Amino acid sequence: MAIPRIIHQTWKTADLPADLAALQATCQAQHPHWQYRLWTDADNRALIAEHEPWFLPIYDGYLQPICRVDAARYFILKHHGGVYIDLDFECVRPLDAVLEGQAMVIGVEPPTHLEQAQIKQHGLDPLLCPSFIACTPIHPFWAQVEKGLVQYHAASDPLEATGPLLLSRLYQSLIDKSSIHLLPAETLYPVSKFDCWAGKLNDPDFKANVVAAPKVLGIHHWRGSWFARDDTPAAQLSLPDPAPLALLLKGRIVLQAQLRQAILQALDTLEVQPMISCLMVTRQRLALAKRAIGCFQRQSWKNKELVIVDDDRDDRLALWVQALGDVQIRLLKLDPDNRRLGSLRNLAVEAAKSDYVCQWDDDDLYDPLRLQWQMAALQSLAADVCFLQRWQLWWPQQQRLAISRNRVWEGSMLSRKAVLPTYRDLARSEDTEVVASLMQLQRVALLDQPTLYTYVIHGHNTFDAEHFEPHWQFASKQYSAPEYGPMLA
Repeated sequence: MAIPRIIHQTWKTADLPADLAALQATCQAQHPHWQYRLWTDADNRALIAEHEPWFLPIYDGYLQPICRVDAARYFILKHHGGVYIDLDFECVRPLDAVLEGQAMVIGVEPPTHLEQAQIKQHGLDPLLCPSFIACTPIHPFWAQVEKGLVQYHAASDPLEATGPLLLSRLYQSLIDKSSIHLLPAETLYPVSKFDCWAGKLNDPDFKANVVAAPKVLGIHHWRGSWFARDDTPAAQLSLPDPAPLALLLKGRIVLQAQLRQAILQALDTLEVQPMISCLMVTRQRLALAKRAIGCFQRQSWKNKELVIVDDDRDDRLALWVQALGDVQIRLLKLDPDNRRLGSLRNLAVEAAKSDYVCQWDDDDLYDPLRLQWQMAALQSLAADVCFLQRWQLWWPQQQRLAISRNRVWEGSMLSRKAVLPTYRDLARSEDTEVVASLMQLQRVALLDQPTLYTYVIHGHNTFDAEHFEPHWQFASKQYSAPEYGPMLA
């Protein structure tokens, strides 16, 4: 059976952002006689509900939308066959020749991607990329993929749950790989994600040389912000530079400055980095805690530890952490005793081995440079404490994203352990008095770099949903439909 000549792509709605519509047009222009189908989020779920209803609990339960997109493409190809192509893919030549005589075709990521620590630790070579897959309907590999989706559905990292790590692991486990043809990176991925993020495709001469290579069929632009920069070396990360920075004494601004990325890189040259203890209190949030642990592991700051205080009756998180074998992660397993949050935070502080402590809530997201930026801010001003002046607020179920208003965000605290007051034994707002004391008594660095911290409003936060509505109303920037989609894509 030949691979059907149909291109499948997915997007949240039928309305594409202009930049993605331009890339979409290249695929249609190179294949004028092929069928084309754009699948929306609603279409994807309807397909699974009709043909794979057993998978709906897993599909609906994914915490990150990208996992649903990944899983949907596999089921689209299983039932329809054809070619799935990510929307940030630019077609430069027809695909017909590489599909002839093949039952399944998958592209391989560039060799430089294998050098990332996140990939290296899995020992996967080649690294298969789900951004381009072609196949006949009901290809036998999809049965293997379905088992993998079930086995790894709770993984905190989308790369493992549904993405290239899952796909590569399943391919590697096959005894007979003869029905799957792998295309080398220079065919579909001639430009690495690092080069894309560095803006090299904006150079006409660079791009012309890429397109001129006879083996190149397409160019993946690596625009997916869900993964962007999670595992990139610090020097290659692109956050706003410089970032506004202020020094506060007794709660008043006495100095305003700018923090540049060059200072972050200077910290890398220190013979001994100060150690930072990230403190996470968790209970009954297994999937969220795993995600927060993944954010810790991807931090660019090397000298760190994560202290987890877990008083859940369930032992699964403790067993999962033990299986990780990460020497930078320590879990304190407590007997369930209805301790309140303030007391649990005090236990975490007591267990910290370092001179610096950082609050690390179990249900939020952290940029890989969070520790490095905040430590740079603290040290450049000889401060005792650093807070973020703004952070991101994300309502995933309501498809809303905001940059908060200006204030001191308690949860973003990075502090010298020696100056940290004791938390009151409260179930919530336990950090209000702590922050007030720090603001009055210590040198405080206030950093305006909101993308370092994403506060997730998921319906089971310490405060109810109504508490967060004023934060939306007074946010410095708001993104809902139609702007919301492009902000995540």
